[in-house]
Amino acid sequence: MYVKALSYYEVHSLTDFYWSECPGNWNLYAQNLTIVGNLAIHQNSSEVRIYFVGHYVYGSDDLYYIHCLVDNGTAWNTVSPSYSADIYGDAKIADQLQSDHGGNIAVSHDGNTIIYFPIFPFNFICCFHNIDGLRYHYQVLESQIAESNEWTIPGSSLQFRSNNEFFLISQWGGGEVQHFIYNECYCINKLITNYD
Repeated sequence: MYVKALSYYEVHSLTDFYWSECPGNWNLYAQNLTIVGNLAIHQNSSEVRIYFVGHYVYGSDDLYYIHCLVDNGTAWNTVSPSYSADIYGDAKIADQLQSDHGGNIAVSHDGNTIIYFPIFPFNFICCFHNIDGLRYHYQVLESQIAESNEWTIPGSSLQFRSNNEFFLISQWGGGEVQHFIYNECYCINKLITNYD
């Protein structure tokens, strides 16, 4: 599914509702972004963040990176975890795995972790850790692959259960539901000195 703009229904009652276009759409137009797949929404007391896979054409290349619309209550802005990780020196954009074209993406309950399936043939889960709302750390969760024999072949769903626990439907084993739990990474907790 490709969407050029976001819109929504504002419901006041069972019979009283109206359609509205998202005020943040001008950010999509200005960056020539098309939303692919589902939205991953996180809301706290001061802002709403809408994460999505953004498709755009650069020369002859179709690119699928992670982007975010941010509504702070007075204005809409954008931030791209993909480009943030590149700018702040964590992972160059050319070294990051692009999203699969299905646009499967999810955000943890605390808003600090964004996960997605990368483009085929990579059988990993990729994630960004939200450091401070502007800076993001990129990580490929790949150590489990050798142990579980390609169980993360991109499927049709990613859903967080808690801040460090999520489920996915993989294509491995005929669409089985997989359960994944992970620990803190060094980018979030600098006291970690030993990790796999």
